[in-house]
Amino acid sequence: SAFHRYEHGVEYKVVRKVVRNGEEFMGSFPKHSRFNIEQLVDHFHNGGYSVVINDMQRRWNSIARMAKQMEEELNTMQAYVNLYLTPEVLVEGASTNKNGLVRQGFIAHWDLMDVIIIQLAGRKRWSVAREPIVYLSNKDTKRKPTTKEVEHYANNNRFLEFTMCPGDVMYIPRGHMHNASTIAFDQMNRKWMDWDACPDYPTDSAEAGALADALKMPSLHLTFGLDSEYTLEALLHHAILAYFEDGPRNASKNGVALPAGLCTDPSHNTRYHDVTWQSVLHHLLAEVARRENDCDSPSHRGTSRKNPRDCDTAILRQSVPLLLLTNNDGINVDVKTLDVTRQVDIHILNRAYLNAVDAFGSSASTGNTAEFILTHLFRPSSGQGSFSYPGMIAEHAILCPRELNSLSEAVFEKNLEEFVLFAKNNFYSSFKAMNIEGKSTRDMVREQRWSDLEKVGKGGGV
Repeated sequence: SAFHRYEHGVEYKVVRKVVRNGEEFMGSFPKHSRFNIEQLVDHFHNGGYSVVINDMQRRWNSIARMAKQMEEELNTMQAYVNLYLTPEVLVEGASTNKNGLVRQGFIAHWDLMDVIIIQLAGRKRWSVAREPIVYLSNKDTKRKPTTKEVEHYANNNRFLEFTMCPGDVMYIPRGHMHNASTIAFDQMNRKWMDWDACPDYPTDSAEAGALADALKMPSLHLTFGLDSEYTLEALLHHAILAYFEDGPRNASKNGVALPAGLCTDPSHNTRYHDVTWQSVLHHLLAEVARRENDCDSPSHRGTSRKNPRDCDTAILRQSVPLLLLTNNDGINVDVKTLDVTRQVDIHILNRAYLNAVDAFGSSASTGNTAEFILTHLFRPSSGQGSFSYPGMIAEHAILCPRELNSLSEAVFEKNLEEFVLFAKNNFYSSFKAMNIEGKSTRDMVREQRWSDLEKVGKGGGV
């Protein structure tokens, strides 16, 4: 077999959940490990490891076509497709929990993308949180749930419990914690533990017994992850660019916020640069959009605190549908030329954008931003840090964030107010710029996808 040529952690992964001292971890093998097919089968059936193959949209034509259709109908940048194969439960040697015999590849977690799951074969038991821990979580707010958070959800009926059967489809919004496992057949009670059965299954004991053998099979499902990089935060970053390129001219806006000399640290050999007001606004926005508010905490649900959907800063993480300004001629900012449905969608987006601008303008803080840069962006080992604005190129982090607190409050407020006013009046131009950038990125993604499919012999005009 040629399978041994494929590298673990590159083309595929084998993983399983392990529990140590009451805490869940994901167990796996070192990256670049190589297995022959017999070893992989042994790890799968006897070791209880799940097999994960990422980027199926770049490996299989029919999956690529479906991903493309989702991208176009849901106006998202791209859909990532992963395949998950989880072994059937063995009576002997399988791990157990209070609900029965199970096999799991992943610990309880949440995704940074909205996902659509299609069950292809076998069955799988799912637990999905009714509400998120962090509303509209993105890659910077995604983290491993704490044991306390998982227990809080489990003990307070905050999980939906159900079984996915072949042909079932499920949508999980980003940020909603979930886990899944294959399940054991209870020979004594002739049922799948106490969990709901798939539709139209026989109930008589003889047929149920025969069915038990038929259902002792691995679970196979596809997960379509919908890119969430283009958000209202990304749209405001484009507005910041437009403000400094086309906005009203004034000395402070185009000047230096922090001179390089103010950032000099004799103990470092770092070469500092002037920090512009444009860089300050980008960093202020990045901090506000990544706040994990008190009202996002599950311990505050049901109290007098605000509902997490109403958290002002969380709106900046709301996804923005791409290419709404596209017609047969390409990108067009004249909304009147678009169909009524798109005009309505753009009107709704405009209202959300204005709310996001207000949230940023009322929440931006130099002190919070300085702490954010120090704890999230700054890398002491290299003496510098960087982060990527959603949907845009990387930006160097401010290397002397504490000095942000020395900014003149009057000048800071003036710059912030002027940008907020400009942003509110320039939604369409900012949205057009993001559409142009998004279309270019999507075209490159699809060209690479087609090239990859050709390499594996699965091409065909995707």
